[in-house]
Amino acid sequence: MSVDRSLLRGQAIVELLVFIGVAASLFLGILYLGKFHDIQSQTIQAARSCATSP
Repeated sequence: MSVDRSLLRGQAIVELLVFIGVAASLFLGILYLGKFHDIQSQTIQAARSCATSP
């Protein structure tokens, strides 16, 4: 059974686009979690500063 090369190229392009979408989602998720951690750390530091200042 022979498959047309243009169909294989089309499938490869779709697979590449799906991979790029998943990779971009993971990358943005990691950035979002990092930003959340930074905001949490700043909040804790501000609370400690307020609690210890006269």
